[in-house]
Amino acid sequence: MKDNALQKKLSELGSKIEEQREKAKLHGIFNQDHEKANRELVQRHAALKQQIDDEVLSIEEAGQRVSVLEKDFLHWIAAIDFDSKK
Repeated sequence: MKDNALQKKLSELGSKIEEQREKAKLHGIFNQDHEKANRELVQRHAALKQQIDDEVLSIEEAGQRVSVLEKDFLHWIAAIDFDSKK
């Protein structure tokens, strides 16, 4: 089932999650709620990567799960940005 584009997208998403975490910490706006959400995103990313690597999911299902994770990541970023404007 190897889909290099999907694996690349997931890898980039993992990097973005870490980059945004560090950026928020650097700006002093990373609170406990953000930490909890970040931890969940990281865990979901790792589980999804493992499932894709082990070819447990179909390409279609994996693509849908990556899209959901990406959407949740964007919501997390929006929450951090919103919180920082208070």
